[in-house]
Amino acid sequence: MSILYDRPDGEQRSVTVSLTDHEWGKLGQNNACLLRFQFDFRYGRDQRFKEAEVELSFTCADGQNPEIKNYGPAKLESAPTTENHVNSTTGEVAVGLPSLAPVDVSTTLGTSRESSWTEIHSGKVQGHRKLQKGSKVYDALSFQLEEDGRAKAGVPRIVRAAVVVETSSDFTISVKKPWTNPGGFTFLYKARQVNEPKVIPFQTSERDFATLTSDDWNRLVLFGSGPQMLNYDSAPVTPPVAHESTSATSNEPGLPIFQWSTQRTRWYYQNGSTFIWVTGPWSQNPDAKLQWQRHPDNQDRYYDGENWKDFGQ
Repeated sequence: MSILYDRPDGEQRSVTVSLTDHEWGKLGQNNACLLRFQFDFRYGRDQRFKEAEVELSFTCADGQNPEIKNYGPAKLESAPTTENHVNSTTGEVAVGLPSLAPVDVSTTLGTSRESSWTEIHSGKVQGHRKLQKGSKVYDALSFQLEEDGRAKAGVPRIVRAAVVVETSSDFTISVKKPWTNPGGFTFLYKARQVNEPKVIPFQTSERDFATLTSDDWNRLVLFGSGPQMLNYDSAPVTPPVAHESTSATSNEPGLPIFQWSTQRTRWYYQNGSTFIWVTGPWSQNPDAKLQWQRHPDNQDRYYDGENWKDFGQ
């Protein structure tokens, strides 16, 4: 792992951008390089990152910069937080509602009439290609992060990204300041900061990156911690019904049972009133054998194959 950028801001927050590894190959007939990155946001309770931006640029000494051909994540959103609002003659209250189903009801309680609705909040990570000044190809990549406005827990503490660039030359990766700074913070401990562009020497290899599937890209950009981030297609979530799903056995008594939804062709399990759709390369394989794994240190945590879950047993 090569640290490209590390900058503390006082005692409570800092950002590290690392190149975790890279691999040369082909994209069709052209030479290409697959690079994997990790962004680490460290912050205390009082100085969280509400938003941030990480920009990676790719340059060659001869001016023929690498061209970004594919990257991820393009758009990710956290598992949504729902907020139920109730209007009545006595005012307004807001409470958490652990449900994926929309709420749009009116009820009469005593002599007062109430109406309720649900707002959906989620954290976001969005990536997009950019052109550096004077460039004619996409040779820069920007990732914008936003916290869940309801949870107010900051951006994800660890974000992973991947990119395929097309080039037949040595090239350099550099990172711009990884956060917006509307408050004009004074950056401290400048002697400790790292800003070291990384040179990637050209090599030849026959691996074809054009064969990477969407599941391959999902594995490349999975999150290491922070809010659970999922590929988001904006499709409405329809809770599965019992008669159209099949169950898998659980190796831990009392834990949710993995079930297969024939409607959405995906595994899921139910935690209380919340339906949680399984992600990963086996999530849409009806023959997959899904079982819980107990955390070795925290006995209330279990692994579903992608993320640790708390069930408080």
